[in-house]
Amino acid sequence: MHTTANDMLPPLHRMLLGFYENDINGHRVITHAGDTEWFHTELNLLPDDNVALYISMNSLGKDGAAGPIRTMLFKEFGDRYFPAPLAKGTVDPKTAKGHAQLMAGRYTLSRRPHTSFLSMLNLLGQTKVTRNEDGTISVSALRGANEQPEKFEEIAPFVWQNVDGGSRVAAKVENGHVVRFGYDEYPFMIFEPVPCWWSSIWLLPLWIAALVALGLTVLAWPISPFVRRHYGVAYVLTGADARAHRFVRLAALFVFAIMLIWIFTITLMLKDFVWASPAMDGWVILLRLISAVIFIVGAVIAVWNAWAVLRSGRRKLAKVWSVVTAISCLVLLYVALVFHLVGFTANY
Repeated sequence: MHTTANDMLPPLHRMLLGFYENDINGHRVITHAGDTEWFHTELNLLPDDNVALYISMNSLGKDGAAGPIRTMLFKEFGDRYFPAPLAKGTVDPKTAKGHAQLMAGRYTLSRRPHTSFLSMLNLLGQTKVTRNEDGTISVSALRGANEQPEKFEEIAPFVWQNVDGGSRVAAKVENGHVVRFGYDEYPFMIFEPVPCWWSSIWLLPLWIAALVALGLTVLAWPISPFVRRHYGVAYVLTGADARAHRFVRLAALFVFAIMLIWIFTITLMLKDFVWASPAMDGWVILLRLISAVIFIVGAVIAVWNAWAVLRSGRRKLAKVWSVVTAISCLVLLYVALVFHLVGFTANY
């Protein structure tokens, strides 16, 4: 269990069988950490030094303090009993800036689901790598005890080290593109580039804007009669125009509501594992089946309404909003298909 290693990203630490490698000032460490609802634990074995450090906490703590406490305790323990100078390397500034620019972008963890509805987490929680002005990089998911992103300085081609010492980041590059990168402390955490077609850099704000637009459409439904009554304006739509107007409001309501239900369901599952038990399978299947109907039919109705309004003599604002509503429903349909909110199973 201590020697069966997977060299995914040399020269970073390797994943073993159950354990994973770590390092403390040049001393080999075999580590395993684990978290459940009830405990947050880490075991560090130094087999060459006959030393072990074990810590377990019964609470995640304020703002997730258990994680930084484990990391800081291990680092301070190592600096106290196994002091050593920080290993340094150099890369010329021009190359460092070029490599940092190549690393910049959006990534997602390979551990996250990609083929179930929980892949929505890949939209809401993508990791951002930033190139800093001084040629260092910062990774949004890698933060210090002060909750600020750590800085990593390139010490060898596509190998970066924390400027404060310790952990490294390394990337695998093929044909001028980063195909993955990893982090020393957690060899099982492999970051992979996000495809442009579901990158949060454009899809997340568009998804939020679509939800806001549909929310405003739904909100306007009960308010508009009172506004017309206040100003003495009659409801003048008739025939196909009136039907399209009524149907598109219903479509906006159902599409908006089903997306909120998905957000609420996924939040419950992450907050309490009871909601992720087999007892929820029926609800998940029903929700995915209903979603298939609502997202598809809602988009069709919204596009039909936009077509009807654009051909009518209605005001410019009504025409613009009909297009906004249609685009919003299409965006939510796209998100539902890409992140598997529609389907026929409860697999996740």
